Amino acid sequence: MSLFKKNRCKLCKEERGVRECPRSGKTICWHCCNQMRSDMQCPDLCSYHLPPQKNLEFNIKSDSLQESNALVLRLFDLWGMKVHPEIDELAPIELAQTEEGREKLETYFSKIKFLNTLPINKIRQKLQLPAIDLPSDNDFEKHATEIMTILADQDWDALIKYYYHQEELQSQENRDLFINRNKKFRVFKKIKEFSLISSSLNDEAKEALVHFDVNKKAELTINMIKIGGEWKMKSRIIGQPQLFYGEDTAIKHIATLLSKNEMDEVFTLCEQYRTIYPDSADIEYYWGLYHSISENVKEARKHFEISYILDPTFAEPLYNIGFIYQVEHKNDKAREIYYRVLELDPNEVKSINNLAILHIEKKEWKEALTYLEKCIKINPDYDIAQKNYDIVKRKLQGDGLDI
Repeated sequence: MSLFKKNRCKLCKEERGVRECPRSGKTICWHCCNQMRSDMQCPDLCSYHLPPQKNLEFNIKSDSLQESNALVLRLFDLWGMKVHPEIDELAPIELAQTEEGREKLETYFSKIKFLNTLPINKIRQKLQLPAIDLPSDNDFEKHATEIMTILADQDWDALIKYYYHQEELQSQENRDLFINRNKKFRVFKKIKEFSLISSSLNDEAKEALVHFDVNKKAELTINMIKIGGEWKMKSRIIGQPQLFYGEDTAIKHIATLLSKNEMDEVFTLCEQYRTIYPDSADIEYYWGLYHSISENVKEARKHFEISYILDPTFAEPLYNIGFIYQVEHKNDKAREIYYRVLELDPNEVKSINNLAILHIEKKEWKEALTYLEKCIKINPDYDIAQKNYDIVKRKLQGDGLDI
C-alpha cells in the first residue's frame, strides 16, 4: 500500500487522516469528523465529541478556525430550522423572510456573547442580514491560505509582499536572489492542490503556525507573525508544525560540528536542514561559515547575503560580508557594512576592531586608537583588539604624538 493511501481518511479517502475516531474505529479527517459529530451522538470518550449546545454559544474543540467555522455553519443550519422561544414562535430561517423578523434576529444577535468568534457574516448571509465589520485579529489562516495560493501560482513578487522582512528586498539584486532561491525548492514549484490541516496561535496572539496538506502527499507549515496589525509570513517549514520547535536544536547541532571542524558533517546537515527550514537565516549563516573555512569566498558571500536578507536584524552575516570586502581590499564597502553592523549591534567588537584596522592601514592612528579603546571597554578580554591597541599606542608614542 502506498504512503498516499496510508495517510488518507478511511471514510472519504480524500483528505489527510488526522485523528482516531472511536465511533467509526477509523482514522479520519476533520471534515468527516465534523459531519459525524454534528448529530451530537459521538461517545464522551472522544475529546472531539459535541456536548449539548446552548443557542449559538457553541462549545467546540477543533484544530483550526476553518474546522471550527465549518462545524458552526453545520450546527447553525440545524439551529436555524428549529423554533427558539426566546426569539419568536417561528424558526430563524422563517423569520429571515420578513423585515420585522430580521429585526428580531438582530436584537437576538446583539445579546450573544463571543459573537466575533463565529463565522458571523456567513451566518448573517444565510438569514438575509447585512454583513458587519469585524476585527481581523484572527485571520492568520486566511492569509496563510493566500500565501499557499501564491506559491501554487508561482507569483514570487506577491510572495515578497507577504514576507515580514521587507528592508533588504527593495533592491532588485536582493529580490532576484530571494526569488531565485525560492524557485530551487521543489515543494514550492509543484503545489497543485492543498488543504488546511490545523493551526495554532501563541498565547500573545502574535504568532501562528498553519499546517497544510500539499498534493495529498507532502506537508507544509507556514509560520505567521503579526507586524503592525498585519499578518506576515515569517518562515515556512517543509513538514509538520512540530518541526518548528526543532530548528534551534538543528542550529546548535551544526554549530557544535563546525566548532569541532567536522566539515563533511556540517555540509551534510546544512543540506538536510535547509530542505526542512528553507527560510532559516541561521542555517544559511552557518553554511556561509562552512564555505569561509573551506575558502570558497563566492559561495560564502552568497550564503551570508541570503542569511541577512532573511533576517536583516541578524548582525553576524552582515559582519562577514564586510569582512569579505575587507579581505578583497574593497575598504570603502567594508567600512559601510561595518557601520551598518554597528547600527544593529553597537557592541559588535569585531566590526569596531576592523574599523580600527582600516584606519591603521591609512596611518590614521588617533582614529584607530579611538575605536580600539571603545572595543576594549566593551570587551576587555578581546585579545586581538588589545594587541592592536598596543601597536597603535607605541606608534603614537614613538612619533611623539599626544594620545
